[in-house]
Amino acid sequence: MYNVSGMEAEVAESIKALIIHHREMLDYSTEEKNTYYLTSQHISSAVNLPEEHPVRRLLAETSVEGYFTHNNFKFKPETRSLSTFAADLLREIKAAVPLSSLPRDPISGFFLLVIPNLRIAAMPRQEVFQLYPLGWEDNPEEERSKVSTLDYLTACTYNNYALFFRLEDADKPWAAAVLKAGPEWTLSQTRHLCGTIEKDAAGRPFIC
Repeated sequence: MYNVSGMEAEVAESIKALIIHHREMLDYSTEEKNTYYLTSQHISSAVNLPEEHPVRRLLAETSVEGYFTHNNFKFKPETRSLSTFAADLLREIKAAVPLSSLPRDPISGFFLLVIPNLRIAAMPRQEVFQLYPLGWEDNPEEERSKVSTLDYLTACTYNNYALFFRLEDADKPWAAAVLKAGPEWTLSQTRHLCGTIEKDAAGRPFIC
């Protein structure tokens, strides 16, 4: 499948572009977007390529998101059955976690932060977002009435939300501090919340 000579980097970039294109088309609740359309055969084929082959590295990169956000990510079995894939993934995990920083998904560019029952996908330089309560697809009018502006003290007060928001680099430390200081029951009961951070007139970030 990957028997291409002289165009390794171009092929890898094309595959990455396809992954990014299709992940943007997936429903926001889809958990592992990078690996959604990949199979075990893709992984086993990639590990037969030379160690520094761009496609082999790319296929390892696709599992970084799942590794940080799920205990049983899609290709966890392959890390046991394919030692070379495990080594490749470990290298990409190390590259994704620079000192004094959150891990960054090498495919989407999102920062990844894991809290029990709470997942944050933080994208730098993103300003606009939509907030969708759980069940909005079934009864949009009823659920829309529950949506309101939430400041940093009351964020995530609704039950049954999952938190997905995107941040500018400058807001990343602020968000981490807010989440760390937030009420434990608030964090543990979140389920579905999509959005990013905006700023008020004083420049203070808030979720709206």
